[in-house]
Amino acid sequence: MLKRSLFKFSISNAFRRRGIAIFSICGTALGIALMVVLLSISDGMDARMNDVFTDLAGGIDVYPAGQMVPSAIGFPLSYAEQIEGIEHVEAVQPAVLSFISSDYADFGDREGVTMRGVNVEEDAVLGGATTHIIEGSIISTDNEIIIGSGLISGSGMGMGRGGVPGGIGDQFEVGDTITVPIPGGEDITLTVVGIFETGNMVTDGYIYSNMETSRSLVPTIAADEVNYIHVEADSADNVEAVATDIETTFADSSVPVSYT
Repeated sequence: MLKRSLFKFSISNAFRRRGIAIFSICGTALGIALMVVLLSISDGMDARMNDVFTDLAGGIDVYPAGQMVPSAIGFPLSYAEQIEGIEHVEAVQPAVLSFISSDYADFGDREGVTMRGVNVEEDAVLGGATTHIIEGSIISTDNEIIIGSGLISGSGMGMGRGGVPGGIGDQFEVGDTITVPIPGGEDITLTVVGIFETGNMVTDGYIYSNMETSRSLVPTIAADEVNYIHVEADSADNVEAVATDIETTFADSSVPVSYT
């Protein structure tokens, strides 16, 4: 009985100043709601970052030794076949990397954006960017490109030259074009045919094309060459061993390799 009386007294006393009580309750509820939202956002960001670092942990990027990335020189495409034969290698994707300067398109505060020229059929088998189209269509011919959602939203982590993260620039849409001059040749007009989103903030900061299109921006790379190979190890525990084997395999080749 005493406990019930004390409880009724507490409730009635709390609402003696009804306005203040209601304001306090609303403030507390708002604070709780805000914390829930912030925690949800934080969990989402953590999940995305975990996905990025999980992808990076098993990956090895191979390129010509002593060269900047993207490199102006290439190595034989046959390097990819040799790498496939190395123990603990799970997947190999050769590519031709080129660079589109912000002089030709507004990429925000970036100096430019790396374009990754891939074999579209092989990329589809590996579940790459070309299989994550969220708007438009896949690349079907030369001079067509797909743009990562990070270049539109500003959330991508793709790096400009010098490793500088870029910010949001033009709001690229399907059908837009980018005209890029070719060293010693005519201009090339690239048409945006699709927007992709992989969920990986690094990948979503790139532009993709087929190999021929990207190679046309780097005329020093021959038709049977690439300047980049992405390698996936079968386990994060085997990455270092695979990377060492790759470097050793090509140490005495005409174009030795480095890796990151």
